[in-house]
Amino acid sequence: MRLVVESWAATKQSQIWLTCIMLNPPTLWITINPCDLHDPIAQVFAGEQINLDDFNAILGPSKEKRAENIAANPFAAAKLFHFMIQTILQTLFGVTVSGHRVLSDHGIFGCVTAYFGVVELQARATLHLHVILWLANAPLMEEMATLFER
Repeated sequence: MRLVVESWAATKQSQIWLTCIMLNPPTLWITINPCDLHDPIAQVFAGEQINLDDFNAILGPSKEKRAENIAANPFAAAKLFHFMIQTILQTLFGVTVSGHRVLSDHGIFGCVTAYFGVVELQARATLHLHVILWLANAPLMEEMATLFER
């Protein structure tokens, strides 16, 4: 098992280095860490009857019940994570993943030419994503330094 993991990591590291050679260093390094305990969408995924069209934060399950719902239904937490990451990538970065196709459109930072992400578990077993992105026509590090000096 360890050999397979090390081989996978070496392959991914090589892909990142090759992308850096082709496109310059990554433009952005981001960690996305959605909170699943208190998100009303996670509660809906866990089976709670919450009207998201007429949402009232005072109504609904207590914080203890929300935590219990997520602890009892890890699939709901994973579903929320997938939904949030997909929404963030699509809305902010213009990246749409559909099956094995990845489409890139303009996002708030411009057009993404490449990205690479790794999902990890935190100590409390919640998911978070580390992602590096390469943006089209992004200035090089030296150009950025001179632009910030102005």
